[in-house]
Amino acid sequence: GEVLTVKVVESDFGPTTKMLVKHATGYKVWGTRPSGTHAERGDRIRFDATVKHSDTDPKFGYYSRPAKAEVIERATRDAAAQTEAA
Repeated sequence: GEVLTVKVVESDFGPTTKMLVKHATGYKVWGTRPSGTHAERGDRIRFDATVKHSDTDPKFGYYSRPAKAEVIERATRDAAAQTEAA
Protein backbone atom coordinates (compact mmCIF):
# COMPACT_ATOMS: atom_id res chain seq x y z
CA GLY A 1 0.00 0.00 0.00
CA GLU A 2 0.88 3.67 -0.07
CA VAL A 3 2.28 5.33 3.05
CA LEU A 4 0.03 8.34 3.73
CA THR A 5 1.49 9.54 7.05
CA VAL A 6 4.56 8.87 9.18
CA LYS A 7 4.53 10.16 12.76
CA VAL A 8 6.64 9.67 15.89
CA VAL A 9 4.40 8.90 18.89
CA GLU A 10 5.59 9.08 22.51
CA SER A 11 4.52 6.31 24.90
CA ASP A 12 5.57 4.88 28.25
CA PHE A 13 8.08 2.77 26.32
CA GLY A 14 9.64 5.73 24.49
CA PRO A 15 9.18 7.10 20.98
CA THR A 16 7.71 4.83 18.29
CA THR A 17 7.34 5.62 14.60
CA LYS A 18 3.81 4.95 13.36
CA MET A 19 2.40 5.11 9.87
CA LEU A 20 -0.93 5.19 8.07
CA VAL A 21 -1.04 2.97 4.98
CA LYS A 22 -3.71 2.93 2.26
CA HIS A 23 -4.24 -0.42 0.54
CA ALA A 24 -4.91 -0.54 -3.21
CA THR A 25 -8.54 -1.49 -2.48
CA GLY A 26 -9.10 1.68 -0.44
CA TYR A 27 -8.97 0.63 3.21
CA LYS A 28 -6.47 2.22 5.61
CA VAL A 29 -4.47 0.74 8.47
CA TRP A 30 -2.47 2.37 11.30
CA GLY A 31 0.43 0.81 13.16
CA THR A 32 4.15 0.76 13.91
CA ARG A 33 6.47 1.28 10.95
CA PRO A 34 8.20 -2.05 10.23
CA SER A 35 11.80 -2.03 11.44
CA GLY A 36 14.46 -1.59 8.82
CA THR A 37 12.17 -0.15 6.13
CA HIS A 38 12.56 3.60 6.74
CA ALA A 39 9.37 4.04 4.70
CA GLU A 40 8.29 7.64 4.24
CA ARG A 41 5.19 9.42 2.98
CA GLY A 42 4.40 8.49 -0.62
CA ASP A 43 6.42 5.26 -0.61
CA ARG A 44 4.73 2.00 -1.62
CA ILE A 45 5.31 -0.74 0.95
CA ARG A 46 4.43 -4.40 1.33
CA PHE A 47 4.29 -6.33 4.62
CA ASP A 48 2.42 -9.04 6.51
CA ALA A 49 0.64 -8.07 9.75
CA THR A 50 -2.25 -8.90 12.04
CA VAL A 51 -5.10 -6.43 11.44
CA LYS A 52 -7.88 -5.55 13.88
CA HIS A 53 -10.81 -3.87 12.17
CA SER A 54 -12.15 -0.63 13.60
CA ASP A 55 -15.46 -0.87 15.46
CA THR A 56 -16.68 2.37 13.89
CA ASP A 57 -15.22 2.47 10.36
CA PRO A 58 -15.44 -0.56 8.03
CA LYS A 59 -12.56 0.75 5.87
CA PHE A 60 -10.09 1.30 8.74
CA GLY A 61 -8.03 -0.97 10.97
CA TYR A 62 -5.03 -1.22 13.26
CA TYR A 63 -2.14 -3.51 12.40
CA SER A 64 0.40 -5.13 14.68
CA ARG A 65 3.45 -7.37 14.35
CA PRO A 66 4.47 -6.25 10.85
CA ALA A 67 6.82 -8.77 9.21
CA LYS A 68 8.46 -9.43 5.84
CA ALA A 69 8.37 -5.71 5.10
CA GLU A 70 9.84 -4.15 2.00
CA VAL A 71 9.58 -0.80 0.29
CA ILE A 72 8.60 -1.67 -3.26
CA GLU A 73 8.68 1.86 -4.66
CA ARG A 74 10.17 5.05 -3.25
CA ALA A 75 8.23 8.26 -3.78
CA THR A 76 10.06 11.05 -5.47
CA ARG A 77 10.61 13.50 -2.65
CA ASP A 78 9.78 16.48 -4.90
CA ALA A 79 6.33 15.04 -5.67
CA ALA A 80 5.70 14.31 -1.98
CA ALA A 81 6.61 17.92 -1.06
CA GLN A 82 4.25 19.27 -3.74
CA THR A 83 1.39 17.10 -2.46
CA GLU A 84 2.07 18.29 1.10
CA ALA A 85 2.05 21.95 0.03
CA ALA A 86 -1.29 21.62 -1.79
